[in-house]
Amino acid sequence: MFTNRKNTHSARIDRASFLKRMAVGTGTAAGLFGGGSWLKQLAAREQTDVKIDSPVKSVIFINMAGGMSHVDTFDPKPGNGKFRSIRASNGAQVSEVMPRLAAQMKHVNLVRSLHSQEGSHERGAYLIHTGHKPNAAFQDIPSFGAVIAMAHDMHKPADATYFPAHITLGGKGAQIGKGGFLGVQYDSFHIGNLDRPLSNLEPHWYFKDDSDFMRGEMLNLVNTNFKKRVASSQIQTWEQMHRSAREFMNSPRLKVFNLDQESAKNKARYGSQKYSKAMLMLKRLAEIEVPFMELTIGGWDTHNNNFDQIRKNWAEIDQPLAALVEELAGSGLLKQTMIVINSEFGRTVEVNADRDGRDHHPRAWTALIAGGNLPRGVVYGATDQKAFKPEKDPVTVEQFISTIYKSAGIDPRKTLYTALGRPFTLIDNPNSIPGFI
Repeated sequence: MFTNRKNTHSARIDRASFLKRMAVGTGTAAGLFGGGSWLKQLAAREQTDVKIDSPVKSVIFINMAGGMSHVDTFDPKPGNGKFRSIRASNGAQVSEVMPRLAAQMKHVNLVRSLHSQEGSHERGAYLIHTGHKPNAAFQDIPSFGAVIAMAHDMHKPADATYFPAHITLGGKGAQIGKGGFLGVQYDSFHIGNLDRPLSNLEPHWYFKDDSDFMRGEMLNLVNTNFKKRVASSQIQTWEQMHRSAREFMNSPRLKVFNLDQESAKNKARYGSQKYSKAMLMLKRLAEIEVPFMELTIGGWDTHNNNFDQIRKNWAEIDQPLAALVEELAGSGLLKQTMIVINSEFGRTVEVNADRDGRDHHPRAWTALIAGGNLPRGVVYGATDQKAFKPEKDPVTVEQFISTIYKSAGIDPRKTLYTALGRPFTLIDNPNSIPGFI
């Protein structure tokens, strides 16, 4: 992120403290490098080049946080709920709550046989973001979004200016957007407010124009004098962070964040629901080939009022999500863009009679995956008559993420290295879904 030299890895530092001392009023870096703890272990070792050939330039990951019921969405079974089934354009039966997305299913694939042993939210979310179970001895594993961003950064031109390669929208926490041992440069740039995605970008009014330039020159002078007196590896990292912030401020690609540039017709296509702007933003980011984007949609922990909540959720999602798939497919961008929808687990077949809800169920759930060189319209795997467990072609989370990696141009067999030089294999059992890649 900070350097554009191939196969380099920048140091980890406290971004907030750096900004207070070094950004000198730009405000930009506050959005880029928020959070962190004081002076974590600095990492300066080279990382392995994990890139392999692929047409995919962007990955969109839609994280259904909380454990979305597969029975009431992508894998309905007769007599198992209150929703009727409808026939999707790929021939599969899906829930009536997604009529618009059902019409676009011919462009995507459903994997109906995912399973794991992780029934808690934290552990399940960690697993689907990394392909690994949480490990107390390895607490700094990067999310797969950070790995994909790093792999793309390694192959950027040497003179390329900084633009985020890892962007998150919606809810953020736990493993979402984490750069881990890859460093803060691969933590995500988070958009918390789609109406003001770059609210801290411009300098204060009295630092613009010549004043802003003079402040930059004074900062360079102070830093140069300081470097002559103090030997510290942190100085170079601070300079890289500040340079990246200023490059981002002046990037010609900033217009991608301006949704007003979309036509009224296309805005109407995405609708005016809660997630319409987010889906439209994902499309725009894919157009400029941002390597990894994640949208987190919560509200799936339906221990209570399962059916009302699912109907409400999909009313906010169906139109904009269908529009995203349709536009990417129609424009040809789906050939270079992956779309993945996943949740940390499914929900129980049984309904809590007193609460009208479903509980955690990691033994089976469904994910959606599309784009790039993947097939289209495939329904892979199947659960039993009650959707309780996989009955045909079970798929582990490791297999699923290996499939994402390979399709996105990442070799899941490769080894990275922590800040302490400890080897870390991307996926321990890197077998992808048969027939997918």
